[in-house]
Amino acid sequence: MYAALQADNRLINAQRDLPRQANYRCPNCQQPVQLVISGRGRPFFRHVAAFETNYAESQLHEQGKLQLYQEMQQLGVAAQTEVILGSDQERRADVYWQHGRQKWALEFQCAPLSLVELTQRHVSYQSLQVNEIWLLGATYWSAGQVPVKAARHYISYGQYWGYYLAYWQPQRRQVCLLKHLQYRPPASQLYYQLAWLPLAEFIQLVARQRVVGLPRVLRPQSLSFDPRLWLFEQLHWPTTRWWHWQDRCYQQGLRLTDLPRCLWLPQVLPPSTKQWSVLLERQIAWYLQYHELNWSQRSRLYLQSQWPLLPKPIQKHAVK
Repeated sequence: MYAALQADNRLINAQRDLPRQANYRCPNCQQPVQLVISGRGRPFFRHVAAFETNYAESQLHEQGKLQLYQEMQQLGVAAQTEVILGSDQERRADVYWQHGRQKWALEFQCAPLSLVELTQRHVSYQSLQVNEIWLLGATYWSAGQVPVKAARHYISYGQYWGYYLAYWQPQRRQVCLLKHLQYRPPASQLYYQLAWLPLAEFIQLVARQRVVGLPRVLRPQSLSFDPRLWLFEQLHWPTTRWWHWQDRCYQQGLRLTDLPRCLWLPQVLPPSTKQWSVLLERQIAWYLQYHELNWSQRSRLYLQSQWPLLPKPIQKHAVK
């Protein structure tokens, strides 16, 4: 992290001549951070509480990043590591190379990263016209060998893979690809297809799918999950948020447990929200406002996402 807040709430960039023992705070979570100097003489801020636990992650990151660099060199790519980008040194790529007029950066992410920080990095790369590829480390796997919730921020989209996540496995020197990510209500776990790819093949396939945006309308699906029984159970809890929706339904002469069929959830949902109940709330809000909900409208609700690495839906313009 290259910026922090001082005691007077002034945002500053990391510099070698700043006092090392001053009170600095993270601009995102407001937790204490400290100014440190890397082994290469680079100043940066890190969270104080996470200093000890992040050491192993830092070692894992350095080893994995070095292997990625070596792999690119063996492929005959004139790659560089730890490359500073931008006139204001706003970005530092783990592995960087150019192919023709295109600029590429590999980011090997091991340490926790907030959604705000990830968004800032993504916007920064976009402004620099650099195509970034995010590879996750083992810290984004749970003990049950499934992606942790924080990994979902890194979900990308490709024409052939649909929603996907990619992990770099230094031991196997391969990319572990989780493609066609989806939910199947009422389960909240992610379903996916697993594939192992050499780094070169993975990068080539990413490049081919790079300009593809999200579809504007999903393929119609059969309705397999009726949430009314689940909602009935939720309304037995006095503090449930669903009483708010029950009251909004009452105002229009409806009951939450008597939802029309157009609000039932389909067999498969995209992993663009934390849980399927969020999608159900979006549908209820739309229906109560407009008194209709066709498949095209539902698709737009399902595809809504603030996640930084997902492209914008494809806009199809009518032919005049």
